[in-house]
Amino acid sequence: MPVVPSLSRLVYLYVGERAAAGELCPDVTVPNTRRTLLRFAAHAGVAAHQLDRRHVERFLVACPAAPTTKRNRFSTIGVFCRWLVNRGYLAVDPTATMKAPAQPRLVPRAYPPAVVERLLAVCPDRRSRLICLLEVQEGLRACEVARLEVGDVDVVDREIRVSGKGNAERILPLSGETWQALEAYLSEWPATAGPLLRSYNDPTAGICSAYVVHMMGRWLRAAGVARGGGHGLRHTMATQLLRGGADIRDVQNALGHVCLSSTSVYLPFSDAKRLRTVMDGRWYGSTEPPAAA
Repeated sequence: MPVVPSLSRLVYLYVGERAAAGELCPDVTVPNTRRTLLRFAAHAGVAAHQLDRRHVERFLVACPAAPTTKRNRFSTIGVFCRWLVNRGYLAVDPTATMKAPAQPRLVPRAYPPAVVERLLAVCPDRRSRLICLLEVQEGLRACEVARLEVGDVDVVDREIRVSGKGNAERILPLSGETWQALEAYLSEWPATAGPLLRSYNDPTAGICSAYVVHMMGRWLRAAGVARGGGHGLRHTMATQLLRGGADIRDVQNALGHVCLSSTSVYLPFSDAKRLRTVMDGRWYGSTEPPAAA
């Protein structure tokens, strides 16, 4: 009779398989997914074939977290359970009939232009400035910044190839400011191949996304941002594009969103001034509308 791996062992097999297929970012998503599922396996304390919805519900209750985090954990467990079913370790997916934890619809917080200016002013070198501009001007995620190769840059058309989630690729035009920062960086660190953003400790190696996240947080604090991270620069880029009149489909492509619903979260306050003008133009009273201020 074949030995069935423990639930914890199956977690390692699952994460390894998805990482090998390029479906999980090695620096961030792999450790986060593994950590969540190992905690779930330890809390459940049963074999894979014994999992049911009670184990999922108890885990979510026993591990208090913000609504977004709880929803992400539920999604992570759901995908894992479907993998268990497909591999024959579990008969029925216990999350199939469960509703995802409620999550309030929040408008992503964008940084004001003054914050971005201060951030660029405190950048200690050309590499850090380029990293910041790739996030705020091009809307790249930290993992996408870390993955960039020299060969991804099209110097003729001033474009860059970005490898996003699930290895999905998109081509982005480089803004004038980003292009200048890229030229300045490459003049100091010339290269014809390999990682675009290289480690100072080993110039032949690249940087990891965890390093990008850590350093971006440090630079933002130096710029006076007490709370917030580099992902807010991506929110800033999306909000500014929509306020500038960009089509939401173009913003979706720029951000690398698979679903338009992911991009639509930026719509509510993307043009608050124009919305105010339209709303103030209505008048239902019996007297004349107030004079414009």
